Amino acid sequence: MLQTCAVTGKRTIERNLVASAISGKLALLERMAHCEVSGRPALPGELATCAVSGNAVHPDLLATCPETGVRMLASAALRCEATGEPVSPGGLAVCEATGKRVRRSLLGTDEVTGQHVLASLLRA
Repeated sequence: MLQTCAVTGKRTIERNLVASAISGKLALLERMAHCEVSGRPALPGELATCAVSGNAVHPDLLATCPETGVRMLASAALRCEATGEPVSPGGLAVCEATGKRVRRSLLGTDEVTGQHVLASLLRA
């Protein structure tokens, strides 16, 4: 039975087509994109881009950074040393009092020294 390639619109026998891991639509293998992490096939345009690494990946592999809102792979995230949360590198800054890399939103400015420090230290 002939099936239609979702990319080219050409009809061919089913064994010449591969199913997208995202939509399940069939296309010729040479017209498929592939997730750079899992290798699973996808139609062009179905993959999402990790904002940190730039890798084209299955959208289910991306998480949203709680600090910046960017979509990223877990492997591209760094840990906030105050909360343990995965954060995009751009969402971290160094506390000048402790040297810890923490979420930017956790920092405040010491009014005497002008240093960026954990806000919790300013309240103590």
